Parts: sequence; structure tokens; C-alpha cells
Amino acid sequence: MIVGGLYFDISSRRIVVLIVVLLTVFTMLVANIVYLRVLQWIYLGVDSVRLDDPLIPFLISFITFVLALPIFAGFLTLTHRNAALQERLKEIIRRDQLTGAMSREAFLQDFAALHTEEGRAHPGALLVVDADHFKNINDTWGHEVGDRALVGIARALQAGIGAEDFLGRIGGEEFAIFLSDVSIEKTRQIAERLRAGVEAMWVNVGAERVPVSVSIGGVHLPTPQTFKSAFSVADRLLYDAKHNGRNRVEIEAAPVRRPVRSSGSDAGAIFGGAIPQN
Repeated sequence: MIVGGLYFDISSRRIVVLIVVLLTVFTMLVANIVYLRVLQWIYLGVDSVRLDDPLIPFLISFITFVLALPIFAGFLTLTHRNAALQERLKEIIRRDQLTGAMSREAFLQDFAALHTEEGRAHPGALLVVDADHFKNINDTWGHEVGDRALVGIARALQAGIGAEDFLGRIGGEEFAIFLSDVSIEKTRQIAERLRAGVEAMWVNVGAERVPVSVSIGGVHLPTPQTFKSAFSVADRLLYDAKHNGRNRVEIEAAPVRRPVRSSGSDAGAIFGGAIPQN
């Protein structure tokens, strides 16, 4: 429930349940007093009501039901609306409000949930995508055009990945993509397709077209990795793509690592050193 801009989670509703019970008991106590007055009126002003009359239990049950029904109906409606609000708020928190991509926090959570020793045995890949010359777009055409460019990039990236893959905006003009169950060759193909898809778009500003491109650094993950370790490799490759001329793709395979259990705080599984390759 939202009151005065504050959100109250009544899924853990001990206090609310207690209030409803107290209100119900209070209502029934008041109702019993009213019953006697009503029954006296029914019996045309008789000073005392005949409590042994068989009509009295029926009237008490009926009036109790009528008075209690709105309380419980209101409580159920409030609970239903609160559940819908919770789902809506979760979705808002998980989504970047400009581009519609996942938020950084949601991306990290899903990466950790899917690409861990326990959660995933299949290889995947992490792509880090950065808009080229984005500062120049903002400085030349304004931030509104820059925002439109980001929205267009996000749409092009989302259109180029599969249903099991996911896209997140992890920085100002930086996106991350997790590719599920891919080989390193397939990772290169998808990354190149994504780069070409963005290059084929532009932003209209009056009669002019503002070109847009991205550089992509990607790391193939044959075994589970922490996001931190995978990102460090992908980010270095993104820098190489920028340094080598932009609007290009650089992909590399991460070393195979031996998983070890740990209670570390980083998102994903924690690993020991790389296994020496013969």
C-alpha cells in the first residue's frame, strides 16, 4: 500500500491482521448491543426481549454476517492490490526506465543466478557494449538526442539476442549482455551481428541523420565465473575495440577455472586459480 508516497509491505501483515481481528470483535460487540435495541423495536417496544425466541439466533447470525462481510472483503481487496503493487514495483526496480533494459542490479542478480556452479553447467558469454562517440552526440545534438540514441541501441541489441539471453544497462552509455549456451564461435557471430544491427540505425534530427555505432568486448565463459572477473576481461577487450578504431568486436575465451565453494559477497560463484593447460 502507498500512503503519502511511502510503501508499506503488508505481505508480512501481522499488525494488519491484528487490527482486522480487533475491529471485527469490536464490531460484533457493538452489534450485540444494537441487536437488542433492534429486536426491541421489532417486538414493538417491549421492555425486555425474549431471548429464547428461535428468531433471535437467526437474526444475530445474519446481522453478524452482514457487518463482517465488508471488513473481510475490504481486507482481501487491499491484500490483492498490495500484491499487484509489489509486482509492479519489482518490475520498475528491475528495469532501466529510459531504455527498458534490465537495471544493473537486476542484471547482476540474474547473472549470479544463472552462471554459477550450482545454477549452470553450460558455457555462456558476457558482452560489454559501449556507444561510440556518445559524448560528442550529447555535446553536438543535446541530451534528448543522446537519450533517443540509447533507446535505439537498446532496441537493436534486444532484437539481436535470444529468448534465454538478457540485456542490461550497467552504465551511462554502457550495456551488458549475457549469452546462454554459446560456443566462442557463436559468441563472435552474435556480437558481430549486434554491432552491424546498431550501425544500420540512426537518429533523425530534423532533416539530418545522426549515425550511431558501438564497440563490443566479449568474453566466452566455458566455466562459471564471478561477474567481476568476467567483466574485467570483457572491459579490457572493449578498450581494445575502442583503441583499434571503434565500431568493432573483440572476443576472447576466459581460462577454465576450478570452482571452490566460498561465502564471498561478489555476485556469482567464487573460483580458485586457473587450471594449467597442457
